[in-house]
Amino acid sequence: MVLNHDRDGCELADWLHAHERVGVVLGPGGRGDAGLVLRWLDAARWLGGRGVTHVVTISGQDYPLRPLPELHRALAESGDGFAEHFPVLRAGSHWPLREGRSRYLYSWRSLRPLGPRAKARLRPLQLVNRLQPWWRVNVSYDRLRVGRRTGSGLPAGWEPWGGSFFTNLSWRAVERVLAAAEDESVMAWARRSLVVDEAFLQTVLVNDGSFALVDTAGRYYDFSGTRHGSPRTLATLDDVRRARASGAFFGRKWDPDAPEQVWATLDAGLAPSAERSPEAWR
Repeated sequence: MVLNHDRDGCELADWLHAHERVGVVLGPGGRGDAGLVLRWLDAARWLGGRGVTHVVTISGQDYPLRPLPELHRALAESGDGFAEHFPVLRAGSHWPLREGRSRYLYSWRSLRPLGPRAKARLRPLQLVNRLQPWWRVNVSYDRLRVGRRTGSGLPAGWEPWGGSFFTNLSWRAVERVLAAAEDESVMAWARRSLVVDEAFLQTVLVNDGSFALVDTAGRYYDFSGTRHGSPRTLATLDDVRRARASGAFFGRKWDPDAPEQVWATLDAGLAPSAERSPEAWR
C-alpha cells in the first residue's frame, strides 16, 4: 500500500513510516488545482516494479462495504478495472455543459486563499460567469480563482472526459496514465484546469481507446440535501444499510466520529460470503 499524505496535515503514526509494506509519500494538500493528480502520479510511480496488478484509489474517509475477495474477483473480471466516465462537453455529461467548459477550456489562476466567511461574501462574484464567455470566477475549494478562455490545448483529437477520481485501474491502465504524464501538452492542460482530478485519468484512458473500463466508481455516495458537489457525511446505521444495499465496494465519506456500533456493523459484513451476482458491482 502507498499512502500519499498532506505534508501540512496531521502527523502519521511512526509504524506507518516503518512498515515494510507501506510507502509514505508526502505532498501538498488542497483541492481545485492539479495537486491531487500530481500526488496520484507520485504514488503510482512509487508502486512501479513492485508486482502491482491493480491500483484502487481511496481516501481516509472511504470504508469497505464488501469482502475484499469480491473486489479482487470483480477487478480480475472487469478488463482494465472500473472508473466512472462521461464526456463533459457534449450530450451525455453528468454535469451542466457550462460546468465542463468552465473547468477544462479555461486557464485558471489562483489569487488568494479564502476562509468560510470570505467565500460566502465573494460568492456573488460568480454571477459574472453567466454574463460573458471570456472570463470565469470561482470561490470554491477555499481559494479565489480566475479563469481565462483559452481552449484545452489537449493533443489533437482528444476531448475531456469526466468522472470520479476514485478509480480502480489495472496496472496496464496506470502505465498508460504515467506515459501520458510525460506529454507536456497533457500536463499543461492539467495544471491550468479547475478540479482536473475529476477528469485527468478518464481523459487519458478513454481517448486512448484501447481500455475496457466498467463505467462505475464502485463507490456509494449520498448527495441528498447537499450543495456544491460534496456528498453527505455518513454516520448512522441507516447509512450503513443504504450503503450496503447499493452493492458498491466502498462507501464515502464516513464520519471518523461515527458511533462505535456503525463501525462494528460495517466490519461484520466484511467476512467472505456466499457467491454474489456478477451484476451486483456494476
